Amino acid sequence: MRLDEGTILRSPQIMNPLGERELDLRGNGLTLLDEGPLLQLDDSFDVMDLTDNSLTSLEYIPEMKRLTTLIAHRNKLQRVSLSAALRLPHLHSFVADDNNFSSLDQLVVFGKFPLLERISLGGSNPVARHEHFRSFLMYLCPKLKLINFQRVLAVERAAVSILRSTFEAVVQNSAGAAALSMNVQKELRQRKRGRNAVMPQSAPGGVQAESDDHAVSSGPNDTQLDDKITKLQERIDAAETEEEMSALMEEMEALQDAMERNRARRK
Repeated sequence: MRLDEGTILRSPQIMNPLGERELDLRGNGLTLLDEGPLLQLDDSFDVMDLTDNSLTSLEYIPEMKRLTTLIAHRNKLQRVSLSAALRLPHLHSFVADDNNFSSLDQLVVFGKFPLLERISLGGSNPVARHEHFRSFLMYLCPKLKLINFQRVLAVERAAVSILRSTFEAVVQNSAGAAALSMNVQKELRQRKRGRNAVMPQSAPGGVQAESDDHAVSSGPNDTQLDDKITKLQERIDAAETEEEMSALMEEMEALQDAMERNRARRK
């Protein structure tokens, strides 16, 4: 089930004991989030609780600068998308016990949350049993204070420096950095499925139809767009900063929107 406006309207919106505005989306059988309904919240919540759903990935999230805590216990999560990390810049708590995170590669994206202080991936998450689970998270997120509700100790931080070269290899090799790149490519291809953007409708006949025909003939054709997308993908693969990646992703979306418009006009 995809998140929709009706689900949000039915869900409790409360002030929790810490004085934070919280959206309770627990137990709705959600398999996919959707940017459209979340945009209607107008970035007005500090906490979002997605516990007891069936999400396999955390994606299709709009920019939510106010959100500081994300709770997602007992889902089927295996990954968090790069765009989610970029669009939740003030997130400091991510708790998702009893999910399906199974390898260190799947944790690389948490290094993109600049303010992350608390993370919990305990319970049935296989990755929590990895011998370097805690150390790798400390390497990725220097501000971490709690991992699986246990305080990060100074002696643990000291051990991170010993394993730094190993962790750098995880991030840089094909199982780390390339996996992130593949996720970005997949998300760019699928992103429109999670949006409520409405395509402009052509008026029947008349001036509007002529305008559309002119747009098809004067705008970039599919071959030109394919070339631009290929070149842009090379730049995405080579991006080194979050800001550069975010800008390139927006440019890619614009090109794919143009491709979709061309296809819609031909129907």
